[in-house]
Amino acid sequence: MGSEEQFRTALSVKEGWDFPSSRLVAELSHQMNSPLGTLCSAIDTFEKVFVQLEAQLKEGEEIYQELRHLAPLVKATIGTARQACERMDASMKTLRRYVNLDQANPRKIDVRECIEDTLALLSGSLKGDITVIKELSPVPLLECHPRELNIALMSLLSSSIENMRGSGEIRINTARYNGWVLIKIADTAEMGLSAEVIQRCAEIATMHQGEMTSTNDANNGNETTFRLPLSEPGMEGLQ
Repeated sequence: MGSEEQFRTALSVKEGWDFPSSRLVAELSHQMNSPLGTLCSAIDTFEKVFVQLEAQLKEGEEIYQELRHLAPLVKATIGTARQACERMDASMKTLRRYVNLDQANPRKIDVRECIEDTLALLSGSLKGDITVIKELSPVPLLECHPRELNIALMSLLSSSIENMRGSGEIRINTARYNGWVLIKIADTAEMGLSAEVIQRCAEIATMHQGEMTSTNDANNGNETTFRLPLSEPGMEGLQ
């Protein structure tokens, strides 16, 4: 089984649901390509520096001055390579949290972390004139199926990005209200969400004994709200 097929299998909630997987693979490829390119370039520079250093050592002349000249470049190259490695490590940690391959059973999570991880994976597409406004109010830990919730968020956010065609605004809110955790995703796209995305996200909400509403207005864009139940009541409104 190839790597992309493995991703599709891991991300499927049930047979027939692999909508976000190709997006995830594309985003992961983008996220890894940039730091890998930087790391390879840094290693090439590092190699060239030591070739020069070796030549100077063989000549035995003005070694001290040459070392002083090359030292900053060596340090900068090492720093660049380290940053590239840290970026790749962060991307892989985000991916592991997102997929939750070993956490298929229900467990308690912070929905804000799910949102942040999904945005991190989509960061390669969030360029140009797309603005993301996050108003993530603290909410209690929610017992849910993290993988399914992540897929719903990926479906909604990737659809918003595609429908805005490089320009627009996405606003994400979280809140606690009367025993519910609320997640609202609104965008300024003229095009509405597809019936398939709406249906599948509604199924995930139902799976968690919650509900989902979605509206579209050509002038105001899309607005989708998840209401997911808590075990303890609370009272904080969603603005």
